[in-house]
Amino acid sequence: MKTVRTTAAGLVLAAGLILALATPSFASTPVAEHQIKGTLTLSPGPLIFITTVSQLEVADATGPGSGWEVEMRGDVRVNSFQCAPDSTCTLPVPGLVGNVIIADPGSGLGAMIFHWTVSGVVTVNLISGP
Repeated sequence: MKTVRTTAAGLVLAAGLILALATPSFASTPVAEHQIKGTLTLSPGPLIFITTVSQLEVADATGPGSGWEVEMRGDVRVNSFQCAPDSTCTLPVPGLVGNVIIADPGSGLGAMIFHWTVSGVVTVNLISGP
Protein backbone atom coordinates (compact mmCIF):
# COMPACT_ATOMS: atom_id res chain seq x y z
CA MET A 1 0.00 0.00 0.00
CA LYS A 2 1.30 3.44 -0.95
CA THR A 3 0.95 6.39 1.40
CA VAL A 4 0.71 9.92 -0.02
CA ARG A 5 1.66 12.83 2.19
CA THR A 6 0.81 16.40 1.33
CA THR A 7 2.31 19.31 3.15
CA ALA A 8 0.74 22.73 3.55
CA ALA A 9 3.34 24.18 1.18
CA GLY A 10 2.43 21.57 -1.43
CA LEU A 11 -1.29 22.50 -1.21
CA VAL A 12 -0.49 26.19 -1.63
CA LEU A 13 1.71 25.45 -4.63
CA ALA A 14 -0.97 23.24 -6.21
CA ALA A 15 -3.66 25.87 -5.60
CA GLY A 16 -1.42 28.51 -7.13
CA LEU A 17 -0.86 26.43 -10.26
CA ILE A 18 -4.59 25.76 -10.66
CA LEU A 19 -5.40 29.45 -10.19
CA ALA A 20 -2.70 30.46 -12.68
CA LEU A 21 -4.04 28.04 -15.29
CA ALA A 22 -7.66 29.15 -14.79
CA THR A 23 -6.98 32.91 -14.85
CA PRO A 24 -6.64 34.58 -18.27
CA SER A 25 -3.43 36.42 -18.87
CA PHE A 26 -3.67 40.12 -19.59
CA ALA A 27 -0.58 40.97 -21.55
CA SER A 28 0.91 44.39 -21.31
CA THR A 29 -0.01 45.64 -24.79
CA PRO A 30 -0.09 49.27 -25.85
CA VAL A 31 -3.60 50.72 -25.96
CA ALA A 32 -3.17 51.85 -29.56
CA GLU A 33 -3.21 48.24 -30.74
CA HIS A 34 -6.74 47.81 -29.34
CA GLN A 35 -8.39 50.94 -30.68
CA ILE A 36 -11.13 50.66 -33.28
CA LYS A 37 -11.60 53.46 -35.76
CA GLY A 38 -15.00 54.21 -37.24
CA THR A 39 -17.26 56.93 -38.51
CA LEU A 40 -20.28 58.11 -36.57
CA THR A 41 -23.09 59.70 -38.53
CA LEU A 42 -25.87 61.44 -36.65
CA SER A 43 -29.04 61.69 -38.67
CA PRO A 44 -32.17 63.57 -37.69
CA GLY A 45 -35.00 61.46 -36.41
CA PRO A 46 -38.76 61.81 -36.43
CA LEU A 47 -41.19 64.17 -34.78
CA ILE A 48 -43.90 61.92 -33.34
CA PHE A 49 -46.61 61.78 -30.73
CA ILE A 50 -48.18 58.84 -28.92
CA THR A 51 -51.39 59.10 -26.90
CA THR A 52 -52.98 57.04 -24.16
CA VAL A 53 -56.00 57.72 -21.97
CA SER A 54 -53.84 59.49 -19.37
CA GLN A 55 -50.98 61.03 -21.34
CA LEU A 56 -49.63 62.43 -24.56
CA GLU A 57 -45.97 61.87 -25.40
CA VAL A 58 -44.21 64.09 -27.92
CA ALA A 59 -40.73 63.16 -29.15
CA ASP A 60 -38.74 65.61 -31.25
CA ALA A 61 -35.59 63.95 -32.56
CA THR A 62 -35.40 66.07 -35.71
CA GLY A 63 -32.22 67.83 -34.67
CA PRO A 64 -32.56 71.45 -35.79
CA GLY A 65 -34.98 72.50 -33.04
CA SER A 66 -37.42 74.20 -35.41
CA GLY A 67 -40.26 74.01 -32.90
CA TRP A 68 -43.71 72.44 -33.09
CA GLU A 69 -47.31 72.77 -31.92
CA VAL A 70 -49.86 70.28 -30.67
CA GLU A 71 -53.43 71.42 -31.23
CA MET A 72 -56.05 69.68 -29.10
CA ARG A 73 -59.78 69.89 -29.79
CA GLY A 74 -62.48 68.52 -27.50
CA ASP A 75 -62.79 68.15 -23.75
CA VAL A 76 -59.12 67.88 -22.75
CA ARG A 77 -57.05 69.44 -19.99
CA VAL A 78 -53.25 69.16 -19.65
CA ASN A 79 -52.46 68.78 -15.94
CA SER A 80 -48.65 68.67 -16.02
CA PHE A 81 -45.70 67.87 -18.24
CA GLN A 82 -42.13 66.66 -17.81
CA CYS A 83 -39.22 65.05 -19.64
CA ALA A 84 -39.89 61.39 -20.40
CA PRO A 85 -37.92 58.84 -18.34
CA ASP A 86 -34.40 58.28 -19.72
CA SER A 87 -34.68 61.32 -21.98
CA THR A 88 -32.77 64.55 -21.91
CA CYS A 89 -35.21 67.15 -23.12
CA THR A 90 -35.78 70.86 -23.29
CA LEU A 91 -39.35 71.55 -22.25
CA PRO A 92 -41.53 73.48 -24.72
CA VAL A 93 -41.60 77.26 -24.37
CA PRO A 94 -44.01 78.97 -23.92
CA GLY A 95 -45.70 75.61 -23.26
CA LEU A 96 -49.43 75.30 -22.80
CA VAL A 97 -51.44 78.19 -24.26
CA GLY A 98 -55.17 77.40 -24.15
CA ASN A 99 -55.62 74.08 -25.93
CA VAL A 100 -52.31 74.33 -27.79
CA ILE A 101 -48.90 73.15 -26.60
CA ILE A 102 -46.31 75.39 -28.25
CA ALA A 103 -42.60 74.71 -28.55
CA ASP A 104 -40.86 77.76 -29.97
CA PRO A 105 -37.65 77.16 -31.97
CA GLY A 106 -34.89 75.87 -29.71
CA SER A 107 -37.31 74.27 -27.23
CA GLY A 108 -39.32 71.05 -27.10
CA LEU A 109 -36.37 68.82 -28.02
CA GLY A 110 -36.23 65.21 -26.83
CA ALA A 111 -39.16 63.26 -25.41
CA MET A 112 -41.79 64.85 -23.16
CA ILE A 113 -44.84 63.44 -21.42
CA PHE A 114 -47.98 65.53 -20.96
CA HIS A 115 -50.37 64.18 -18.33
CA TRP A 116 -53.91 65.02 -19.33
CA THR A 117 -57.55 64.45 -18.51
CA VAL A 118 -59.68 63.56 -21.53
CA SER A 119 -63.43 63.19 -21.78
CA GLY A 120 -65.19 62.13 -24.95
CA VAL A 121 -63.70 62.49 -28.42
CA VAL A 122 -60.51 64.53 -28.67
CA THR A 123 -58.66 65.47 -31.85
CA VAL A 124 -54.91 66.02 -31.65
CA ASN A 125 -52.80 67.53 -34.45
CA LEU A 126 -49.02 67.77 -34.36
CA ILE A 127 -47.62 70.56 -36.55
CA SER A 128 -43.91 70.83 -37.25
CA GLY A 129 -42.13 74.17 -37.09
CA PRO A 130 -40.96 76.04 -40.19
